[in-house]
Amino acid sequence: MTIAWPDKDKDETVLYGIDFADRLDDGVTLTGVTWSHNPGGISHTSAGVSGTVASIRITGGATGKGYHFEAEVTTSDGQTLVERAAFHIRDR
Repeated sequence: MTIAWPDKDKDETVLYGIDFADRLDDGVTLTGVTWSHNPGGISHTSAGVSGTVASIRITGGATGKGYHFEAEVTTSDGQTLVERAAFHIRDR
């Protein structure tokens, strides 16, 4: 399943996140994240984890295009989990 993030304007810089809480046992947290995306033409300025949430700050993009992001996280109990999200670039 792919999470639907809110659309953004090409001139905005937006912080998006994925909460993995429903996939983790009590007390387990995220220890790292690697993000990938397609297509190109968009960038991120920072990425990180806090508790059960993996986040990424996204900038750029082309109006009318859809972008797909994938977060691969590691957890404090040694798991590797993957979630996907998508959004479109719209003029505001």
